[in-house]
Amino acid sequence: MLLLASCGTKSNQPIGLTGKLEGHSVVLQWNSRAPVIEQAKTGKIRIAGGRSALEKTLTPEQLGQGRLVYSPAYNDVSVSMEVETKNGSTSRETLQVVDSPGAAGEQQAERMKPPPPPARPPDFPLPPRAVRY
Repeated sequence: MLLLASCGTKSNQPIGLTGKLEGHSVVLQWNSRAPVIEQAKTGKIRIAGGRSALEKTLTPEQLGQGRLVYSPAYNDVSVSMEVETKNGSTSRETLQVVDSPGAAGEQQAERMKPPPPPARPPDFPLPPRAVRY
């Protein structure tokens, strides 16, 4: 399970950037009907996690689709989306995607469980062992 938290917005007009987990991928979505998207000249999305980063330029047509699917290699990913309109104004929103503490804690607890106790000895007496003198 992933926890998605908005980190901030710098814009005249909101983009509506959100994210959700679908299987092992993060689905990023934005409001394709937002005025800033409808008036977009270009867009950029930057996804960074661990030591890797991906930056992709988005056309007005791609921005109009309102969706991008990404399969992260790390459990802590930051996403930044910037849209420039035809009149030169810029809108930017960011999103932080981190592994849920609950899920990580449950996995850690499972790994830390002690092994099961050894099988109980039988209840009936065992024959005596031969002893040499």
